[in-house]
Amino acid sequence: MKRTLTTAAPTAPFTGQGPFLALDCEVLLAQLNARACRVRHRLTDHPLLTMPRLLQLAQWLPKEHVRINSGAVALETTPDQIPHVDLSVEESFRTLEHSDTRIMLKGIEHHPEYGDLLNACIAEIEALGHSAMRGIHSKVGYVFISAPNMVTPYHMDPEINFLLQIRGKKTFHVLPGEDRSILSEQDIERFYSGNFDSLPFREEMKAKAVSFEMGPGDGVHIPVNHPHWVTTDNDVTVSFALTVETKGTQRRGRVFAINRLLRRMGLRPAPFGQSAWRDGLKNQGYRSWRALKAIVPHRHRKESGHY
Repeated sequence: MKRTLTTAAPTAPFTGQGPFLALDCEVLLAQLNARACRVRHRLTDHPLLTMPRLLQLAQWLPKEHVRINSGAVALETTPDQIPHVDLSVEESFRTLEHSDTRIMLKGIEHHPEYGDLLNACIAEIEALGHSAMRGIHSKVGYVFISAPNMVTPYHMDPEINFLLQIRGKKTFHVLPGEDRSILSEQDIERFYSGNFDSLPFREEMKAKAVSFEMGPGDGVHIPVNHPHWVTTDNDVTVSFALTVETKGTQRRGRVFAINRLLRRMGLRPAPFGQSAWRDGLKNQGYRSWRALKAIVPHRHRKESGHY
């Protein structure tokens, strides 16, 4: 049966200094990168996350880090099917309330102030000492700004993700990533081989989703490879996402990518996590393969069939 987790009582307002998150240590230590769970934060009044400051950020970021797309789509829409909205940054912000627009700001950590905020929040999570947060390779921050009643279609991410709701209400629907009736080994292998549009969605999956209803001060943690989709309520929404890649998440991706190659050769590779020594060999094999590709002339790489 589908479960809905409703909005909790608000946390104390932002006062200008950390801590920025209100973490339930017991819950996170048990569920981090294993199960989706609720988190709380104190960023709703942070000056960097107001609409005027976010407009300035969108104007400051490189154009490729600002995506303005339609949110009036079906949840099974693939990324390449989402229509682009032909508006300037300024116009998309000005008309947001009466539009069907979703704005994504990516790589906000390149801005010094937003980078400091992202790093401070992630440091609070790291301080829990959970093994899933060891060996951080990269930290990327996003802001998602959406018109009322929009949809972020079904997808999954290769990072450990914390999404914090700043303004408005949205519902985050998360499916269990370990359920192979939802997501097969082959589905994940294709994903890590670059086929991001190939995740199958079936209507019966909805019954297995845990739905997190979120308002300002709420958040949700989404483990690696847990499929999800998002719906917004009838107001403008702003969300701040903290994403982390670690040596462990990268190793996971390499093993799935190698398993895809082995499967295409007619073999039946052991799934990720079933054998530590096999995973280690695959991880090293992938690294060696990538290093070889980097030194082989481009003409020969194309002839090898990998492109």
